[in-house]
This record gives sequence, structure tokens and C-alpha cells, in this order.
Amino acid sequence: MISKFFVKGTTFSWIPPAQVIPAPLQQDGTIFASNIVAPVAMTYAGIDVDLPYGAGSGPMRAIWAKTHSPASRGLTPATTVPYSWLNYVHGRTAFIQTAGGDILTGFMSGCWIVVWMQGGVRHVGHVGTVDRATKTQPPNTTVKQAFSARFTGAIPMGSKLKGFNPAAPWGLNEIISVCKEMDPTNFGQYTIKSKILALVTRNDHFYSMLMIERPGNVWVCGGQKRISSSGQSAVLAALA
Repeated sequence: MISKFFVKGTTFSWIPPAQVIPAPLQQDGTIFASNIVAPVAMTYAGIDVDLPYGAGSGPMRAIWAKTHSPASRGLTPATTVPYSWLNYVHGRTAFIQTAGGDILTGFMSGCWIVVWMQGGVRHVGHVGTVDRATKTQPPNTTVKQAFSARFTGAIPMGSKLKGFNPAAPWGLNEIISVCKEMDPTNFGQYTIKSKILALVTRNDHFYSMLMIERPGNVWVCGGQKRISSSGQSAVLAALA
């Protein structure tokens, strides 16, 4: 699983796929297959020059780093991170049908990432809510209601809906703290370049990663958090 690659202080050369923004009338809550071409390669670019490498904090991070080098985790120069990309489509729910493989999607600011079974096939979806509207305005209400409707009433047998909100675990103060490690004085230049990337692994482990953009399409991992999934009733309540 690629979660082992996203350690605080690792860097990657990557151009994130753009968000998909349909015309307003097409932000209609449709649930559809994410139109994925081969995603842009994400390659390991070394340890960041400013953000100390390692999990944890303080002396424990240095101790951890000594026994968990990037090479020991499968990262060598120009290692390519294998992943599938799930589009973020405003006002719609895009999904990937997959029996395995790790899926990245983002960037996250409040959308729910969901997993369910349909016709015996695993689906991973991105419920495309948007920042420009409140939670009680369209297209947010439209996309949430359209997705929830599939799982209410006569609930499909074996759907096993679960999900998580990748943005929820990261508070602004925590993000600022990481950026201060990169530059104690001018940390604001990194705070505004900080994004949340979601990962769903092949065995349905859910992760939220802080990624910070540097010039030249270089992204620094500011840390990862494994998130417990919410079950069907909790997901539907969050989308209500």
C-alpha cells in the first residue's frame, strides 16, 4: 500500500489533476464513472530540505527516522508511486470501480469519500460538494441528496456503504505548525499552498495526507493520518 510512502518530510514531483467543473446546470448530482486517463506520474524526489523527515515529533521523530529510512519503505530516487486517480467533479459524485489498487483524490475541503458495493463490484466515490455554496444550498444539497437517495428506502442488499471526511482531522493551527517547521518566519507562503489529499487503499484503509506545494511541481508531505471509517447510517447523516 502506498500509505507507507507518505511520511512527513518526503517530497514528490507531481502535477495534480485539475478539478472538473461542469456547467452550472450539469452540477445535478449525477453518480457516474470517473473519466480517468492515465494519471500523471508521481515520483519520489527525496527528503525536504527544511521539514525534518519522520513520523511523530521531537526526539521520537529522529529515532523513528533512523530505523525507517525512505529506502526501507521502498522509496529510492525516482520511485514512481502507483495509484489511480478519482476525479473531484463539482456537483456530482464520480466513482471508480475497482477490485484493488490504491486510489488518490482531492484536494479536500469537506467532501466525503465513500466506498460501497454494487453488483458485486467495489466502488470508490467522491461526493462533489463545493466551497462556494453553503451546505444547505445547491449544488451541495443536490449532490448530497442524489447520492443519499441511492441508499435510502429499499437499501440495496450488500451495499456496505462507508466513508470519511478527509479534511476534518486537519485544523488550521496544526497546518500552520507544520509550515512553521519549514520556515519559522515566512510560514504563510506554505500555509496558502497546503492541501489535503485523500487515499483509499486496496483494503479500504482511509488516510488523509497534508501536502504542501513548493515551486517546480514539488509536493512535500506534511504528515498523514489514518482515519476510521463511518458506517452507512453515519455517512447518510453527514450528507443530510
